[in-house]
Amino acid sequence: MTTVQVAPGRRLTKRQQTRTAIVDAVLHFGSTRGLDATTVREIADEAGIGARTFFRFFSSKEEAVIALDEDFFTAILEALDEQAEGLSLSEFFLGAFEAAAAQFDQAWWTRFAGASRLAAASPTVSGIALNLCGVTAARCADALRPSFSTIAQHEFDLALDGVLNAWRRAREAWLESENLDPAAFHALVRRNLRFLETTPLLKARATASG
Repeated sequence: MTTVQVAPGRRLTKRQQTRTAIVDAVLHFGSTRGLDATTVREIADEAGIGARTFFRFFSSKEEAVIALDEDFFTAILEALDEQAEGLSLSEFFLGAFEAAAAQFDQAWWTRFAGASRLAAASPTVSGIALNLCGVTAARCADALRPSFSTIAQHEFDLALDGVLNAWRRAREAWLESENLDPAAFHALVRRNLRFLETTPLLKARATASG
C-alpha cells in the first residue's frame, strides 16, 4: 500500500489520505509501466481501496494525475485574496504563488514534479491539464480584476496572460533541469516575473477593490 506523506503541522483527514494514496498509486504505475498499461483495479489495490471508491474521487486515471495541479491552483486562488494594495500584477501573483507554495512539504513537491512530467508525456493528460489551466486563468481574472480596475480590460487580459505564461515557462524549465528542489522553481518564477516588470503594462499597481 502507498505511504501517505503528511505535511509538517498538518493532519490529513481520512478522505485526504485516501485521495493522496490514489494519486501516489497512479504516479507509481504511470512512471513504471505507463498509464495505458495500468488498470483502475490495480491502482485501487495499490492504494488499499476498492475500485468504486476510486471513482468517488476521480473520473479517470488521467484526472488523478492533475490532482496536484488542482491543489496548487486552489491554494494560489485562495492566497490572491490576502495580497495587499499597491502591488503590481506580477508582485500580486508572486506573493500568492509563494504563499501557496509554502503550504506543501518536500514529499508533495516530489509528487508534483512526477505528475507534471507524466502529464507532459501524455496527450490525454495534457489536454485535461490545459482545460484546468483555462478554468484557473478565468478564476484568477475574476479574483484580480477588482484590484486592477484602473487598467483597461484588454490591457489587463494581456498582462494576466503574461503573468500566467511566466509561471508555465518557469515550470517547464524546472522540470527540464536536474534540480527539482522547490526553491529552484521559486527562483525561476521570480526571475520570469521580474523580467515582466520591465514592461510598462506590468507596472500598474493594485488599488482598493471597493
